[in-house]
Amino acid sequence: MSQTKSKFKFTNESVDPQMISDMDKLSELSDEIVLSICDSIFRLFTNTSLKITDSIEKLAKVYSLSSSALTSPFRGALFFFNLSLKKKLMPSSIKKDLETFGLSEDISQKISDRWKKNFISLSRIIGHQTLNVNRLIDMDWRFGVTASSDDLSSIGSTYLQLKFIIDNESGQSNKKYEVEGLHVELDLPQFYDFLTEMQKANNTLQLFLK
Repeated sequence: MSQTKSKFKFTNESVDPQMISDMDKLSELSDEIVLSICDSIFRLFTNTSLKITDSIEKLAKVYSLSSSALTSPFRGALFFFNLSLKKKLMPSSIKKDLETFGLSEDISQKISDRWKKNFISLSRIIGHQTLNVNRLIDMDWRFGVTASSDDLSSIGSTYLQLKFIIDNESGQSNKKYEVEGLHVELDLPQFYDFLTEMQKANNTLQLFLK
């Protein structure tokens, strides 16, 4: 599919060529895999503890595929359903958009049926997931060693002090730009846990930048 102009219901804007490419790859998969991808995405929407990369790896293992082979179609479907949910699209619109992306009428109908079945629970959960995220402007850190403490066992232990400089803008147009320093101190095990979570976040981010 080569069209970039929006003939879709899920967006009023031109569709990004990368998304068109991702959806083309989705249409090339078997109906069983496509439905499994959709079900996996619906679970991600309703269970925030699940990870995108873990979901892709699980599907890849089930169908004996590489994770890279499923990354693009999964990404395309995820964006499509996320935008469709925000616009509260009806099943008939989901079906039409999927057909426009090149999926068969049969698989588009099956997906729209799943959308209809899950729509109420998805809408309810997404409606309560409004987050206020402060923009990270800069950060600083330093390592140290505890020289003295009331707890003898902590003497000589390594710690890490982090300082996050964040934009404290509340989103109100009449509020001036402000920055705030957020200080955090971690021991070594906590630091490694933090590093692991940052690596997971980076892996997820890279998924959408490919």
